[in-house]
Amino acid sequence: MRKTCIKSITTRYVTPTLLYYDLVSSDIISQNTQQKIISGINNLSDIGLLRILKAEKPHYIIDTSNLIFDSNEEGFLTIDCDEIYRVAEADKDNFKLLKYLVIMLSTLSSKTTVCANSKIVKNVIGNCTIEKLCLLSGVNERTAHKYNKILEDNKIIYIYRFASRSVKTNKYPTNIYGRFCNKLHINMYISSTLNYLPTDEIIDAKKTINHGRSMIQKYNYMLLGKEYPLEVVTDIHNFINSRNEKYQNLYESSGDETYLSKIRDTNIFDKYDFLPENWEDDLFD
Repeated sequence: MRKTCIKSITTRYVTPTLLYYDLVSSDIISQNTQQKIISGINNLSDIGLLRILKAEKPHYIIDTSNLIFDSNEEGFLTIDCDEIYRVAEADKDNFKLLKYLVIMLSTLSSKTTVCANSKIVKNVIGNCTIEKLCLLSGVNERTAHKYNKILEDNKIIYIYRFASRSVKTNKYPTNIYGRFCNKLHINMYISSTLNYLPTDEIIDAKKTINHGRSMIQKYNYMLLGKEYPLEVVTDIHNFINSRNEKYQNLYESSGDETYLSKIRDTNIFDKYDFLPENWEDDLFD
């Protein structure tokens, strides 16, 4: 990347407290955090990204000209101030969490594109495995999952987790992730390119499936003599009737008699009165 700098504005006076305030908007800094910032300044100096012109710890005068780049020449990762603030507030181990976030966002693909409103968007899709992210960030898998949850809960990143296996490999595809602000683009990529349901629809589908299984299970227990409160029996009754109607309609439209075998006996509900109290009054409202 071609550096573009104006020498006169790149000489700065800094202290760990000033830098910490820029990061988290607080001037209350622990000795441990202060030492980390000092180590960071020294490390940046060692690799040539800044020059220490004068140091009387914890006071520094530094030249930051090597930290200024021309983004028009070559793209590079940008971390928004708001993201840094939210990371700082999200976890007490915020420096390690920020490092993990930076590495995670650096894996967003510039080659994978999403078409949104007739515009091509890139650098929004990431799909490294958790093992690869652990290798790059130097954390173990348990810590990576912990950091992912913190970043998700604070709406810094968005992770799409596949609910079904690939037909070709019989394995779950690698999670897709990106910035939370790009959730819409990620879901568009999931649905249009990979032909999977967006996460919200997966959750709704799972709830529907789980509710159906629960109703069938309770119905079978009723056949064995188990008693449920009337409101639960009402739910079971409505579910079974709805399913029976569905299979009856499928039989009538297709002529396939296998649908008739799926219709369940409803005589078990005959002893229940599902009409609400004072139902007759509603007839004359």
